[in-house]
Amino acid sequence: MVVQYLEAIVDSKPIKPFKYSGFLVSDLKLDGDLIQLRGKKLGKDDPSCCPSIDAESTIKISKNGFIPQ
Repeated sequence: MVVQYLEAIVDSKPIKPFKYSGFLVSDLKLDGDLIQLRGKKLGKDDPSCCPSIDAESTIKISKNGFIPQ
């Protein structure tokens, strides 16, 4: 299974890592407090190792952790 983690430090303190599964990140862009991700997600018939569908996602970084948008 494809599993990745996002980690960050806000105001000199680490926040809880964000587990991102079923999505293989190929490009990451920071825009202020937003992380824009591009990659592949699992399709209906994909084996868990090999996502094939183009996908995008945005996640906000806050003191309280990562917030999917």
